[in-house]
Amino acid sequence: MTLQVTDVFASYGPFKVLKSVSIEVKPEQCISVIGQNGAGKSTLLRAILGLLGLESGQVTFEGKDITNLSPWERAKIGLILVPEGRHIFGPLTVYENLSIGCVKYQRKKRLKKRLDFVYELFPFLQQRENQTSATLSGGEQQMLAIARALMAQPKLMLLDEPSLGLSPVMIEALSKTLEEVKRTSSLLLVEQNVRLALNLAEKMYMLHGGQVVFQGTDKEFESEPKFLELYFG
Repeated sequence: MTLQVTDVFASYGPFKVLKSVSIEVKPEQCISVIGQNGAGKSTLLRAILGLLGLESGQVTFEGKDITNLSPWERAKIGLILVPEGRHIFGPLTVYENLSIGCVKYQRKKRLKKRLDFVYELFPFLQQRENQTSATLSGGEQQMLAIARALMAQPKLMLLDEPSLGLSPVMIEALSKTLEEVKRTSSLLLVEQNVRLALNLAEKMYMLHGGQVVFQGTDKEFESEPKFLELYFG
C-alpha cells in the first residue's frame, strides 16, 4: 500500500472537520476524493501532509507510520502537493520555479535529468523557460505547478482542485497530462469537477460532512441516485 489513512479525526478549533475518515491508495493508482465545498477534502490533504495535526487516527506511507512526521519529512519521502490556486512564484522564471521543485536534487546531473523528463511531458515549458511565470495563462500556470511537483520525483502526488478556474479546453489538456503523470506516480486527486475525477480515477471516495459516505468505482457511483443527488443537490 502506498498510502493508508485510518480512522482519522481532525478539527479546526472547536469545529470537527474530519470524522473517522479512512482511505487508501495503492501503487500506480489514481484515487479521487469528491464532495461539495466544506466537505473536508482540502482538510484531508492537510492532514495527510502533516499541515494539520490529528486528534486521532493514523497515516501510513509505504508501510511506515508517518503520523508524527513533519511536512518537510513527508515531502522528503515522496508526498508532494500541487496546491489549490497553483502558488507558483510569479516573479521567477519558469526554469527557476522548476529548479525550486528539485531542491533535493541540486547536483547538476540530477537536475538536468529531471528537467529533461519534465520538458518531454511539457514541451512548451522548455520553450518558455526564461519567461516570467506570472505572464503565463492560468492553464499554463497549472501545468507549471504540476511540472514543479514532478521535479521532486514524487511517489504520491496530491492535487487540490487542479481544474479550478480552467476553461473546458484546458481541463481536457489537464486530463491528458494527468493520464501521463499516472505512469510515474500514484495520484490522490481532490476535485469538484466530478467528470474529471470519474475519468481519471480507478476508485473514488465521496466526503459529506467530514465523513466518507461512498467509496467505489465510477460505475458504482453513477448507479447510485442518492449519491448523485447528494453531490449535485
